[in-house]
Amino acid sequence: MDSNQVLILIGLAVVVVLLIVLVVAIRRRKARAFAALSAEERELKYAKDAYTARVGELKGELKATEKESRNRSQRADDQLKEATSIGSDTVQSLKGNEGTVSLTGLSLTTPTGERALTTQTTAVAELTGTAASAEDPDETRLTTLTLGGDGLSEVITFGYDKETEVRSLAAKITSVATQVDTLRKQRDDAVAAAEQEVADATSNATIEATNAQARYDAAEKESMAKVRAAEDAVRLRGINPS
Repeated sequence: MDSNQVLILIGLAVVVVLLIVLVVAIRRRKARAFAALSAEERELKYAKDAYTARVGELKGELKATEKESRNRSQRADDQLKEATSIGSDTVQSLKGNEGTVSLTGLSLTTPTGERALTTQTTAVAELTGTAASAEDPDETRLTTLTLGGDGLSEVITFGYDKETEVRSLAAKITSVATQVDTLRKQRDDAVAAAEQEVADATSNATIEATNAQARYDAAEKESMAKVRAAEDAVRLRGINPS
């Protein structure tokens, strides 16, 4: 260790000692000042300290109530979001010549738009046309998906090489359609329950906030009354409370 490092360490030690001396001096000064107070002035100091501590506690309780209300509202919002998403995931989709056919648990989207699935929705896959040959080089084969039911009448075409995929999609549409009423009721029930939870969370948040504020106001008033009473006792001794 060189001389510079030694000097630095000595300097740090001096600073630490000075800080300790300063803290001790301040504490002794406060102790002497407190000892010089009358009994009434001491009670006033106790009351003010208690008021400050109590107000701090009350503010903490208010913040805790507000936080719990926000958390409950967020949980309710998340529950509603989850409920409304029931049946919205894509079950199967396939791109055709005119556009994509996409199936969810509750709806069917085709190149002409989206419509709700019903138990009457039908889907039939079929391979049409003829393959190219030496006599007729034109390839006319197509795989068609014919949709029907409840006013729906649409034919979407696909390449002949997608026959297996189109038949799979048709079977899936038919299967999902048979269960759509059950799934839709499940979604509607979940949404209704979630909406009620959102309403309850909003109502409870208002009630809890009102009650928490009322507790705060009452406790703050009680603590301040003790401070005022202590100040009056100090004044009776002809001392101006500070």
